Amino acid sequence: MAQRILAIEMAGDQVRAAVAERTWDTFKLLDTFEAERNSGEPDMSGAISRLVAEAGHPDIVISALPGELVANRVLSLPFKEDRKLRQVVPFALEEHLPFPVDDAVATFTRIGQDSEGTIVLAAVVRKEDLRAHLELVGKAGLDPKRVTLAPLALACLLVRTRAESERNGHGSARLVINIDRSRTSLVLLDPSGAPRAMRTVTAGLEGNGHASLPPRVMLAIVSAARQTLLAHGSDLEPPDLLIAGPAAAMPEVGVEIAQGLASAVRKAGEPGYSAPLEGLQPDSAPFAACVAMLFGESPVEPLELLNFRQGDFAFQGHTGDIAPLYTSAILAAAIAVMVVLNLVLGIAISLHRASALNGQIEAMAELVLGPRRAADTQGALRAGIADMEKQLTLMGGSMARGSALDAVQAISKAIPQKLPVEFSDLQIDRSGLKLSGTADSFGTIDSVKRLLTQGGFFGEIQVNDAKAGAAGGKIEFTLSAAPNDNPAPGAE
Repeated sequence: MAQRILAIEMAGDQVRAAVAERTWDTFKLLDTFEAERNSGEPDMSGAISRLVAEAGHPDIVISALPGELVANRVLSLPFKEDRKLRQVVPFALEEHLPFPVDDAVATFTRIGQDSEGTIVLAAVVRKEDLRAHLELVGKAGLDPKRVTLAPLALACLLVRTRAESERNGHGSARLVINIDRSRTSLVLLDPSGAPRAMRTVTAGLEGNGHASLPPRVMLAIVSAARQTLLAHGSDLEPPDLLIAGPAAAMPEVGVEIAQGLASAVRKAGEPGYSAPLEGLQPDSAPFAACVAMLFGESPVEPLELLNFRQGDFAFQGHTGDIAPLYTSAILAAAIAVMVVLNLVLGIAISLHRASALNGQIEAMAELVLGPRRAADTQGALRAGIADMEKQLTLMGGSMARGSALDAVQAISKAIPQKLPVEFSDLQIDRSGLKLSGTADSFGTIDSVKRLLTQGGFFGEIQVNDAKAGAAGGKIEFTLSAAPNDNPAPGAE
């Protein structure tokens, strides 16, 4: 089951809406709706309720604040992390506000980068105005996931539809003039499509059903456009003018604005700017801003919208049916199964190889240990190898130079019989020998050490222990010697 998305915008005594349907990978515009406030109704909640009843209850709601309630600035900030930008933006706007920043809600959208950090379009609205807006739509049973600015969404979406060469940054600047019933919003975009400036003037159609605007309204719009271009477009080529909103369907409006600004004018819905409205009814131009807001929930390349639901006003609801995520969940589960299967197969192959290796070890062990089975075949092999190495060492087959017999012979040659020393213990292994005995004095022990060294068979000789206390006042001693790796000729 797909999610149903509703975008609403209030203009004077009229509420307009557009509805789209979204799955995990598709996005389809369905229809547009409008409703008027009846005489005697205190606010727009009744009109919104009637519109929702006609359009069907949505899973996701996007609503728009009136532009005259919002202050905005383009800021260049020396940060790139979202967390730092969220902390700094309200204070960067404070000098431009006629009220304390603590009484406002600020939001921003990235529009570019420079060598020092990030360029953002920051916007702020008074908390009491945002609260009143949420309470109004709440009376109709709606809880918007986003509260944004419709003219900015429309301008960014229309520019996104331009030719491929222009999307690569080779086009001209655009001034999008969105003329509605009670207000006109102007958004200046540079050739890359990034917003340069945005302002709203309280001059609009005023219920005019004629083909042109009243002179004073046209003058206010043209004056606001000139001021915007003078203040923010001095480094740009003359921008293209694009008329949007309900006035885009009025034949004479574009002509009068073109004459007033001495520039060519195009309208939303013309070739190159009609893609967002394709599939809707022919008179869909008044709903273009609502359609643009819907694209903020597109599953592919969503339009980045300002969102005033921040801080204490953050969206806490849910977005309805999670069925659009089923396919993604199934794909994720399939990938997880494949990973587990690959792991199991890897373990099975490793176990098979280990079993084959153990079989080979047992076959070789049988040749060494005989047909008897040992509880620890590898341990039995290691013990057998160590025992054989010991026997080889005693038989003269050690890895060190010479054999045990050579060592005994070297001691006999080095120590004269008349030397008053007696040896009681002799240990020989691959590391060398350990010799224990008694001597009549410490000097005799030094003589033994010197004579063994002079014999050339042994290398460094250490006296490990020498102490008095043996019977007859003799000295007990223990010394150790390693074989000499470079014996003198005739030492063996």
